[in-house]
Amino acid sequence: ETDFDPFAIDLGPKHKQPIKTDQFNLLMKLDALMDPGLTTKQLKMLLTCCECGLTMTKRVYDDHECMVDSASEVIDLTTLLSDVE
Repeated sequence: ETDFDPFAIDLGPKHKQPIKTDQFNLLMKLDALMDPGLTTKQLKMLLTCCECGLTMTKRVYDDHECMVDSASEVIDLTTLLSDVE
């Protein structure tokens, strides 16, 4: 039986297989107590911004119902009227 030494350091480097990170795991890393945070590349992979100003995951972007403020939208009717004459 060998004694367990919590301060023992492995002599050789261990090559870990890259872990496939899905969107849920990336979101959880933002609030993780251990090893928190994302790289800029990971954040750009995860999020996108809509023209309405909302930021969301790329997964839900296609189903997003954009709430662009129609009161601030300007429709140019002068070109339509000049085409009629």
